[in-house]
Amino acid sequence: MSESQITRFDFAQQLGLEAAQVLSDPLFRRSPVQSRLLRYLVEASARGGPGPTQYEIAVDGLGKDEDFDLANDSYPRVQISRLRSNLDTYYSRNAPLDGRRISIELGEYLLKLTEFSEIPILDEAKEQDAPAPVVVQEEIPVVEPRAEPMEILARPETKPIELVAPQVRNNRVLVLAALVLATAALVLVGVQAWQSGSPAPSVDADVPSVALSMDQAELESLPPSLAALAEQSQVDADIQLSYSMVSKRHFEDGDMPADYNLEIHFDARSGGEGVASLLLYTSEGELLFTDRILIEPDDEAAFKRDFRAALVYVTSPIGAIAQHVAEGITEEPASAYQCFIAIEARRSNSEILAGLVDQCLERFPQDRFSSFIYARRAHAHFQQRRLADEPIRRTGQGWADVSRALEIDRFNAFANFTAAKVQLANDNCPAAAGHIERAFEGAATYPAMIAALEAEANSCAITRDDDYLSSRQLRSMVLRNPAPDPLLHIYLMLAALSSGDEESARLLADRPQVSTHSGAEHEAVQLLSGAVKDADFAQANDEELRDAIGLFLWSDRGVDRIMAALVEGPTTI
Repeated sequence: MSESQITRFDFAQQLGLEAAQVLSDPLFRRSPVQSRLLRYLVEASARGGPGPTQYEIAVDGLGKDEDFDLANDSYPRVQISRLRSNLDTYYSRNAPLDGRRISIELGEYLLKLTEFSEIPILDEAKEQDAPAPVVVQEEIPVVEPRAEPMEILARPETKPIELVAPQVRNNRVLVLAALVLATAALVLVGVQAWQSGSPAPSVDADVPSVALSMDQAELESLPPSLAALAEQSQVDADIQLSYSMVSKRHFEDGDMPADYNLEIHFDARSGGEGVASLLLYTSEGELLFTDRILIEPDDEAAFKRDFRAALVYVTSPIGAIAQHVAEGITEEPASAYQCFIAIEARRSNSEILAGLVDQCLERFPQDRFSSFIYARRAHAHFQQRRLADEPIRRTGQGWADVSRALEIDRFNAFANFTAAKVQLANDNCPAAAGHIERAFEGAATYPAMIAALEAEANSCAITRDDDYLSSRQLRSMVLRNPAPDPLLHIYLMLAALSSGDEESARLLADRPQVSTHSGAEHEAVQLLSGAVKDADFAQANDEELRDAIGLFLWSDRGVDRIMAALVEGPTTI
């Protein structure tokens, strides 16, 4: 039965019942932003009509101010993409009430009820069947996490943020459905516990939680303009923590204390200026990270970019939380999450890394973190083919691993990133565009991937509303990373060169290298730095530069673009 065969009332009623079930799931209960968005779209879809615009979603659905700048902020689009991913995750382990699930088609903002079926592995799955995965031993790129000096600040008193659930219009059907579902869930949990003799394990039980704290009295003492900026920063921090790859958001109504506490403080200064301080503590009170960001009254956009860049370092796979978790993994990883952290932290030891990847996939083949691990193995496979000067094709071990990664999590950022690189290596820009879009939307806490995606996207004339990484955002990433790890160093430089940002490229060429290990990344940084500073050096080392760039940028068209920038200058691109 198609949606056109049921009345608008029946559709609205069925959508409301299904949404009540979805919203009762822990995935949405612990994500107030996503819950609010889903409720808003349920109401908009039930009314019918053309559906809300991105601006209406931002302001009416997500609570942004009326002066929200849609041209320079992709927040509503990112949240819609995350809602698609969360719905897919929910239906990967739950069946809908009547066989029809909630869906949001790409490019649309109205909810639909569609027949429940398996999510396709890849957009190209119809063209060919991926071969079965074969376990192989491969070397994965060597990268060391960066270490930054930290200024130790006095720790002010803070109070936890109180989150208020968004209000929705009264709906007897939704209330009744929620009560029925809650009762059924309690009965089901009780039966399962009675049958097993122990409670069911919680989802992502070993993923550490982060509490967000701001001093409410401190906020009330700020001048209005600075108070408004602080409130927006609180929202940004909450979103970043909620969608971190290495942690989950902690809420005060939970039974367990937070594993980490992120404190944010705002201090007003004369002339309308201010300072924001970020401090990350363990539950034992150990300070792991601190940063201070200047607020200039005539350039709030710069503050927002720097603030988000600081948040990225806290939550990235090589950031403060991930490094602290990795220090505690002294033996064999006990979960797919620990495998993910160990792989990211131990990339500098290629002798044990290939075995660790295969071991983790053998022990945890179906966990959501396994999607990343399959993609990591696929990426290493294709990179080895580039080293051997062999063509990259959508066949064999590597493509099978990409397919498996996307079967587990269609929106996994690293899996889509790798799939896009393979498509670009075959000059298939239309297929690459969809993967790049999904990868970018999921890479908010992964700075190296954000920079890499910008370089990859520039290989094709991919049409979109805004840049993946604006020149100002790129400049902020460069300035906030005075000593980037080799992989981030390379991709930032490639992003700058491919987009014609000569100033950022020169800043990066003068940056010191963190890693003391020789290897492909180290050599690539040296070559690129020399070429950026001297066009004659680039011409004299054309072949070596092409090989070095091609190891990280698999599109020949993309390599040509970078070489043109190095030899002839950024204006040529």
